[in-house]
Amino acid sequence: MAPHAGKITNARIINPVLRAYVLGYLTSTTPRLLSWLSRLQRKDVDSKQKFKELVRVLLGGWGLNRFPTFCAALVGGATWLPLLCYQVYSIFRQWSSQASLRPSRGFVRLIRFFSAFISAWIGFQLLNRKRGSPRADSTTENHDSQRQGEALPAHDSDLERLKHHELAGRTLDLTLFSFTRALDVVACIAWDRWKSRRKSRNRWTRVESMAPQLADAGLFAGSAAVVMWAWFYLPERLPRSYAKWIGEAAQVDSRLIEALRRARRGEFVYGKDTGQAPLLGSMCEDYGWPIEWGDPATTIPIPCEMVHMGCGPSCEWHAASRFLRTFKFALATYLPLHLLLRLRSRQSPTACIRAVKDAMRSSSFLALFVSIFYYSVCLARTRLGPRLFDAKTVTPMMWDSGLCVGAGCLMCGWSILAESAHRRQEIAFFVAPRAAATLLPRRYDKKYQWREQFAFALSAAIVLTCIKERPEMVRGVFGRVLASVMGVEALTGVHPFCYLQNLEVDLRQAPDGSNPLPRPPRHITWLRACLELPELTIMLLSDSNVRLARSTGRCLSCWDIYHLQRLTGNARSQGFQRWFSQQPSLRQQIPSTPYSSPESVKRNKSTLYYTISVIVGTVALAYGSVPFYKMICQQTGWGGQPIQTHLTGDGDTASRLKPVTDARRIRVTFNGSVSDVLPWKFTPQQREVRVLPGETALAFYTATNNGPTDIIGVATYSVTPAQVAPYFSKIQCFCFEEQKLNAGESVDMPVFFFIDPDFVKDPNMKGIDTITLSYTFFKARYDDNGVLRPTPSG
Repeated sequence: MAPHAGKITNARIINPVLRAYVLGYLTSTTPRLLSWLSRLQRKDVDSKQKFKELVRVLLGGWGLNRFPTFCAALVGGATWLPLLCYQVYSIFRQWSSQASLRPSRGFVRLIRFFSAFISAWIGFQLLNRKRGSPRADSTTENHDSQRQGEALPAHDSDLERLKHHELAGRTLDLTLFSFTRALDVVACIAWDRWKSRRKSRNRWTRVESMAPQLADAGLFAGSAAVVMWAWFYLPERLPRSYAKWIGEAAQVDSRLIEALRRARRGEFVYGKDTGQAPLLGSMCEDYGWPIEWGDPATTIPIPCEMVHMGCGPSCEWHAASRFLRTFKFALATYLPLHLLLRLRSRQSPTACIRAVKDAMRSSSFLALFVSIFYYSVCLARTRLGPRLFDAKTVTPMMWDSGLCVGAGCLMCGWSILAESAHRRQEIAFFVAPRAAATLLPRRYDKKYQWREQFAFALSAAIVLTCIKERPEMVRGVFGRVLASVMGVEALTGVHPFCYLQNLEVDLRQAPDGSNPLPRPPRHITWLRACLELPELTIMLLSDSNVRLARSTGRCLSCWDIYHLQRLTGNARSQGFQRWFSQQPSLRQQIPSTPYSSPESVKRNKSTLYYTISVIVGTVALAYGSVPFYKMICQQTGWGGQPIQTHLTGDGDTASRLKPVTDARRIRVTFNGSVSDVLPWKFTPQQREVRVLPGETALAFYTATNNGPTDIIGVATYSVTPAQVAPYFSKIQCFCFEEQKLNAGESVDMPVFFFIDPDFVKDPNMKGIDTITLSYTFFKARYDDNGVLRPTPSG
């Protein structure tokens, strides 16, 4: 028995490491191998070169700083370090003559957490050990996408400084994946405790039971909105392959996308000849439309028929045709994959029919995603938007410069409700890390890498500890794969949120069905040792039955019950059937509370209060979102809004006004425009200035009132490129303040600004040598309540 037990123990120690290494090798090698197979048909490469590429692909995963070694180190440390701690603890017990002292459950959990944290910390260092040029380091092992901050500098001196300036961020995708998974684990545990508390007090409501189902859908909808916005306006922040796949599914003319981007940047303006007519003019020629449709100076707004790209003027027919085309595109991808999985496992023809249904359902989801996006854009810019908002308040330029795309981004993600519940979860956790990556700088200074390392180690420790303690909380395919790698068998037939105060177990049958378990009183000690649950109180009922309950007063978790299933080998005994059978006659019946009882009335009142609170909070948020967003943008520089230095009040502005003499001068250009209802002429007095970071500069704009009456105007501003805004600080300006001009009056308006010296240190600013400051004046007047509002007509 001892040699056999030793073999089992060694296998449990070694197998997780081997499985992790093999899985890491397959994960990193398979995409490269598929890419190599796609190049086999090339005639310009000889067989010898192809063989060398194959050897390079197969040997690329071997190495100390490669992904397979990282996986093995992570799993190995999380598996071996707790065993080492247990051995040290056993020696300590023997020396202290306290052999009966056993570690508590919390102590065991803490050991597992710190072991996983240390392993993840070391594994992160292994994975980031390789050093190369900033250009080479701009790609991870699995992603070769170029990011905005990765462009090479324009000058040789900057390139020389960048060579000596080490950057980090190669493992950001892996860190974000771990972080989102850890957040999901924490959220599941918190929700599980909340559910247990509410059910124990008999206050569980139907709204709460629906919340987990909507959480995954909401996560995907939010993540998809961020990804689609980035695909339109910040495509360099997405992986190249991912952005390419979105473009193939969207099937949209690139000239139309470029027009929307130029409208966002203020280059494509309605009612003005800014030289953008040839962009959509060529599109009109290709589709046989009137050439003036593509000229923003004469056509306001661009007709929806151009967005439909040959489907006619009907927005509904365009949405239906988009659904059919995308469904065909998606079915060609999903159907072979689903059938291949079924055929690989040699399942019955019924399973193949189920595969076809699943493929059609997934294809319908993607088709709905695309069609809802396009239809929402049409509704916003031409169908519902102009009817709900006055055209003078929300102009066509505002719709096409971001509002219509934003409406499509917000609505398209809810098509995930067409998918099954488990598929929603998988898709949401696939998109969420990519959405988070678009919000963070892809490359950053090496000295800040410890922050990413700590976030990854903490996230990995949470996930690995939970997969040992409560594996049902690590959801989806990732949870099942990780449980398989760690040697944790999946729970079968046990609902993940079942908890019992006590449980009667039949111990008459051994796990192998042959030898009986140890007889009392030995089997009590044997059960406690095998389950590693010293806090369990085991009460002897008979020679074959025991009752277990936590001495701490807590409930038995399903993982404890699952251990009992494995040890007794009698998962379908009377006790387990009573709690886990799908037949209502075998389950324990819980008496329901009548609707007229005080408890029911109290629950209904609570639900009503929650609903009213949500409605009031939503209305308050809707009214306060605009000024709150403006305040955040002015303080942080988001959305292209320059930071208002004179509003901070920190008194530290003077310390920032130190020119960086060894830096290159930045070219600052100026742009001025007015709304179509304001009879003003508003132009910059100078076309451009060149300043050093930290050097102050003064520029002037001239505004002339060409109207017959006195007019009040209010100016807004923005900075292009948008990522420069946090470093563009204005000491004095005329924005967001009323400017009253008499009829025929002209005034000079100064702008006193500087570029923060930290602009030079930010690697994301490399290659940016031109900044554009744009102002737009709008006509406004005071209403009866003394509030300054835009004038609806000229």
